[in-house]
Amino acid sequence: MTISHSTKEFYVYLFRNPLKKYERFYVGKGTGSRWKHHLAEKKSCNPYKHGTIKKIHAADMEPVAEILWRGADEKYALGLEVALIYLWKRNCDGGTLAALRA
Repeated sequence: MTISHSTKEFYVYLFRNPLKKYERFYVGKGTGSRWKHHLAEKKSCNPYKHGTIKKIHAADMEPVAEILWRGADEKYALGLEVALIYLWKRNCDGGTLAALRA
């Protein structure tokens, strides 16, 4: 009998804007290559994030991506994402993050 211990790895990631002294503009939680999908999106439900990425690409640059945490605990990853959004603040709250909600 084979027992599979398949555990999914989650992570919390950050995008920085090289056009604005590498300020933070997006925090997310993902698995696999989730963070890369933002870079190729043609449309997004988040116009601030999408517009920032388009401006960076128009300058022939890429957003800087950082993996801040990795692990198997999805609840921890979600909690960390929310905590970082509250800490660094959304654009509409006087911060620089493009998060629509925390």
